[in-house]
Order: sequence, then C-alpha cells, then structure tokens
Amino acid sequence: MLRGAPLLAVLLLLAAAAPARADLEAALASHPDGAALRALWLEGRQLEHDDQLAASAERFERLARALPAEPEPLWRLSRVEWRRSERLPAEPKQARLAGFERAETFARTSLALDGRCAECMFWLAAALGRITTTQGVVHSARLAPVIADLLTRAIALRPTHRDSADDTTLGNLYHFSAAFYRLVPEWIWLSWVLGVRGDKERSVEFSRRAVAISPARVDYQVELGAGLLCLGTTRRRTELLREGAAVLRRSQSLAPFAEARLDMELAQVLLEQPERACSYARDGWIEIDEADVAAGG
Repeated sequence: MLRGAPLLAVLLLLAAAAPARADLEAALASHPDGAALRALWLEGRQLEHDDQLAASAERFERLARALPAEPEPLWRLSRVEWRRSERLPAEPKQARLAGFERAETFARTSLALDGRCAECMFWLAAALGRITTTQGVVHSARLAPVIADLLTRAIALRPTHRDSADDTTLGNLYHFSAAFYRLVPEWIWLSWVLGVRGDKERSVEFSRRAVAISPARVDYQVELGAGLLCLGTTRRRTELLREGAAVLRRSQSLAPFAEARLDMELAQVLLEQPERACSYARDGWIEIDEADVAAGG
C-alpha cells in the first residue's frame, strides 16, 4: 500500500483522466490492493514525466512484483532504465552498458508475457540498439536482424497507444526504424550474411511518418534532417540537401526534452558538416568500415 492518504486520494482523482490500458486495468480491478496499485502506477508515470527516473523505476518495479503476469509495468521499467542509461557519459561505458542490459532484460520479460505487445518489442529493440552502439557495431552486428525483426513486427501491429501527443508507440517505432536503416550500411553482401541491410530512402520515409505523427518532437526532426542529408549526399541530390538543412534549422526552434538536447547540438554539427549525416547517432558518430566488418565475420 502507498503511504500518505492525501497523495493516494489525489492520484485516484487523476485515474479517470489517465486510465490504465485495458489488460492492466482488468488486473488492477481484480487485485485486492487494486486501488493502491493503480495509484502506484500513476505515481510512477508522474515521476517519469517529472524526470525523477530513479524514483519512477522503483515504483514500476514494485508494480511489476505485485502483478507478475502483466507486461506493462515491465516495459515501462525498461523505458525508464533506458532513459537513465542514455544520460550517462559515453565513457567509461560499463555503467551505461549495464543499464541498457537491464532495459533489455525487462523488455524481454514483458514480451515473453505478451508476444503481441508492440511497446515490449520497441523497448527491446531500443535496448539492443544502444547495446550495439555501446559495445561496438562490428562486435554486435549479429543483433541487427533481431532489431529489424522486432521493428517490423511492431509496426505491423499498428499500435495506437500514446502517453501524450508527442509520445506515441507508432511514432517512436518509425523514428527508431529511420535511424536503423540510415546507420546500417547498404552493402549488398550484408543481406546475404545478416539477412538485413540499410536503406536510406526507406529511412527518410520512416522519418516523414514519425514527424507527421509528432511534428514538435526535436529528435524526430533532427533524424529527418540527418536522413535527408545522408540520402542527398550519397545520391547527389541537391534538393534533399536543401530540405535537410531547412529541417535542421527548424528543429532549433522546438522545445527539447532532456534526452533531445544533445540532438539539437549535433544538428548544428550536421549543418556545418552535412557529409557526416550517414554516421550521425545521438551517442556518437558511427563510422563503419566495410573491411572491418568483413574481417569480423
């Protein structure tokens, strides 16, 4: 049970405005401590919204223990752990990697509970993506087809869940897919070895879909700008270079959330050095050498 009757009363008043999803709502309704657990869920969401991520993680972990058959507390816990790890310095990488591995574990467990949970697939893909960039792309190349499969399956489900107008599952899936297909090289032999290869035109199309859903998201706009510059550079299309620069300049007028501040800084670098757009990533520039990948098997 939560401490503090006044807090519990306030959170219960909020429940009508922010209902739990159907499966979780049913579990809460049938649980002896359902009212307290619903308040715990609301408190975890509010703490995450307020950027108190450690406290939010503690609430969702308690909720996951109380409702071990429900995937939502686990994928929300995965998201919070991902966000906490995203804010850690790139070096030393051990703490950052450990955080993303925790996010992977929670997401895998949630997906095992519900094989059609798009949010579970997304946060598993997001965790694996950051493990790849943290450990090294060559070392983690085997994860690429796993990530591609998770993204494809989740998008096919056409999820409608949204925490807000700027935080939708489908928008996040399009955004992540855009970055994935921009960063993975387009070498033909990759599809023979891994079963997946990059696709810069597909990347831009995914970005446009993400921006159409949430045009005020800074990271969506910066990814679209990077994708346009990348495609324009590799295909020698000046109209795409002009559009990409315009998108990046427009992104500077949007309000960033905590993790997107670095995107805004890197957007300035891309405006000055558009030739680096294909290797842009929030946690550093990812340069992939074909000979290195081939030598690494």
